[in-house]
Amino acid sequence: MVDGPTRTIRVTQVKENVDAVAADPNAPVLIRAMVDPWADALTATLTPAERTAFTARLLAGATTIFRQMAAEWERENDYPVVSQPPGPIVIPCPPGDETVQHQWNVNGTLTVGNNRDGQWCPGFAGTINLATFDRRLRGAGGSGTFDIKVRVGAAAPVTIFSVVPTIAFADGDNFCLELSGTDLAITSFGATDRFTFAILTKETGAPTDMIAALDVTPS
Repeated sequence: MVDGPTRTIRVTQVKENVDAVAADPNAPVLIRAMVDPWADALTATLTPAERTAFTARLLAGATTIFRQMAAEWERENDYPVVSQPPGPIVIPCPPGDETVQHQWNVNGTLTVGNNRDGQWCPGFAGTINLATFDRRLRGAGGSGTFDIKVRVGAAAPVTIFSVVPTIAFADGDNFCLELSGTDLAITSFGATDRFTFAILTKETGAPTDMIAALDVTPS
């Protein structure tokens, strides 16, 4: 199904193209070129003036057909168009009815550092439900510690966890860790708070690919 705005744009483009063909002073020449394989036989006995008139009628007939096709296409695809003011599309939901997820993606060999894959400013206040850490390939030994920090205003970033999470070599590949409830030291946030993901330590070798994610409910 073609959505309303797309349908309107396409129909408008079809009509504009038809109007452009009709207004093009070279249109008779273009149409004659298209029908050259049989035009000479049809107009062999016509005078130049009659041939020009015949081509004009051919153009008029083709234009009428194009317009009828566009009108028919519009009728068959007449889905309602919903107007939308400039700016992002906002779908209102009752407080607490919807959850929102944000994730940080670190591709390749993991390295220690703060603010990996940017910060997230939610733009709404809410409650943290849970956090997940998904490490794809393990390293050669040891363990890695990871953190999600929140920064309120100009204060220094602080961990949201009671104890920062750890994923060990022994956990194997494709290991996912979920933290919620008492694992969380901070469970609420403001609209302008900023969240970041940090790799505090890593396994030896080359542990690879990490996805850290937050699941929250707007208040």
